[in-house]
Amino acid sequence: MLDSIITWTLDIIFSFGYLGIFALMFLEGIIVIIPSEALLLFAGYLVYIEKFNFLAVVLYSTLGSMGVAMLYYWLALKGRRIIEKHGKKLFIKKQDVIKSEKWFKKHGEITVFLLRFVPGFRSVISIPAGLAKMEIKKFITYTFLGSLIWNSVLCYVGLSLGESWTAFFELLNQYEIYIITIVGLLILFYFWKTKNKSH
Repeated sequence: MLDSIITWTLDIIFSFGYLGIFALMFLEGIIVIIPSEALLLFAGYLVYIEKFNFLAVVLYSTLGSMGVAMLYYWLALKGRRIIEKHGKKLFIKKQDVIKSEKWFKKHGEITVFLLRFVPGFRSVISIPAGLAKMEIKKFITYTFLGSLIWNSVLCYVGLSLGESWTAFFELLNQYEIYIITIVGLLILFYFWKTKNKSH
């Protein structure tokens, strides 16, 4: 199943070039099974063989990531209005919504930034950010920075490894759970440190 998805992903890049990268990075946020790691490592390989330009790959992939993040954020904002009107019917207390809003004002930036490096959570974090009405400028800034760094690193690794990019993808896929755990621990450490400072 995964092999066929990867093959389909690489075919899209071959057929549509940079626009294919944009579309696939957008879809990756909606259909989690599309592996952005394989997409960007392969794009880096295409830079290596001088079929693509590094900066163009980073630009289009980051715009794709931003596009789906903004879509989720906007939908969550709409959902917030529904909750404000019909929260009682949905068994959602207004106090809980206010608490989440306060929490995102304090910790939203670091959470949005760090989760851009975690598969499966990159776009999902846009939903609570939108529901909590996280300041749009901050949301865009930290989403953009996180996406830019992640996409640049993967593309550069693909460029550096050349034909060995597939071996690195298999390694990355194998240790993905450890990457998620490390980022999760970093977030927890940040919250623990912030909580201790407040006391």
